[in-house]
Amino acid sequence: MHTFSFISLGCAKNRVDAETVIGELIHRGLQLVPLEEDALLVIINTCAFLQEARQEALDTVKQCIKAKKSGQRRLQHVVVMGCLAQYVKGFGLESGVLKEVDATVSLDEAHEMPERIGSLLGLPWKGNTSNPAGPSYRRFLTTAPYSVNIKITEGCENFCSYCLIPALRGPLKSKAVEEVVAEVQAVEKLGAREINLIGQDISLFGADRYGKPALLQLLQRLVTSISSVSWVRLLYVHPARVDRRLVDFMAREPLLCKYLDLPIQHVNTRLLNLMGRRTTREDLIKVYELLRAGVPNIALRTTVMTGYPGESEAAFQELLEFLRAYPFERLGSFAYSPETGTRAYASPGRVRPEIAAARQHMVMEQQKTISREQNRSLLGTRTPALVESYDPGKRKAYGRIYAQAPEVDGKIIIPGPRSLRPGKLVPVRITGVGSYDFMGERL
Repeated sequence: MHTFSFISLGCAKNRVDAETVIGELIHRGLQLVPLEEDALLVIINTCAFLQEARQEALDTVKQCIKAKKSGQRRLQHVVVMGCLAQYVKGFGLESGVLKEVDATVSLDEAHEMPERIGSLLGLPWKGNTSNPAGPSYRRFLTTAPYSVNIKITEGCENFCSYCLIPALRGPLKSKAVEEVVAEVQAVEKLGAREINLIGQDISLFGADRYGKPALLQLLQRLVTSISSVSWVRLLYVHPARVDRRLVDFMAREPLLCKYLDLPIQHVNTRLLNLMGRRTTREDLIKVYELLRAGVPNIALRTTVMTGYPGESEAAFQELLEFLRAYPFERLGSFAYSPETGTRAYASPGRVRPEIAAARQHMVMEQQKTISREQNRSLLGTRTPALVESYDPGKRKAYGRIYAQAPEVDGKIIIPGPRSLRPGKLVPVRITGVGSYDFMGERL
């Protein structure tokens, strides 16, 4: 039996790509094993969005190459796929360590993955449509089946000045509405209780296929096509495309999780213009107020960037002040990274990396207080919680409420009996809060 192991780095979108490839290889007869030392073949799915991510990917490749050369393991083949392979190909760069792998499969070669793997293993396979942007019916879930990410778009056409995604992933490619519905129905049969619709910017969904964005039409189809799913969560929605129709639909449709990931990046209008974000400070205020007024108790998550070229101390203070005046329940931040191939790379007024990092730290320190204050508003309220794990020694379950997205937003801790099993949606009362986590009492 030919065995293989899979390492997926980076975001949830990358994980979906990995699961699609894993499903295809299992369908063709390969055996997936959890440990690299037990595998004949290791596939590394890489991220290249920032220099830090590229370094992590290269370090992982080096470790696998070292294991292969040691001769102390079964490992004979190392394959690199994903964004790093595309980065090296697209920018004409040579990376020494990648010369030692047995195959690199860039994103635009993903449909060749079965054929390339078959060639390494001496199997007469042909390529097919297992492109991660295409059908995912053979997808092998590597996470618990009760919370599933459904990638509805590939690529992006926002062309923000700091972002490599369009250069790596290409232009927008949306799945058909019918395809998304069928994929959701398939995982629903496996026990999915939460569906997370993901993409670089899902507010653009359908613009390439139908001539205009069709996210609302997709949501309307989904709520009439599924029965046992409890939450449909929207991740990565551009604030420039949040309108009253979407807000009204979120407010009245109980299946839609009252949660929105709305990356604003900054609030200074001059910097937003330089970033190519298509919003102003005033636009962001209007969207924020529309969501707060239109969807009671909505939880908002955002992402902001510090140290973008030209960010003055005054502009940074404006960002801090805005986040206090218009608080988000959840927030992530990152320091600007100058990336070759982006418009911002040659921009004047670069902020020193140590200043950008210090500003990022200040944002997150402020957010700890803001998050705790926002969480306190839920004290004493009743809400469903999705149980994700149970510790029999501590007799505690760990899960999430509607205001917490998978992997990024903390947990709710629920003392109780073993009947609090993973995948169960249970009613709880919020009894305690921290900056990121909740305590809950099962009702």
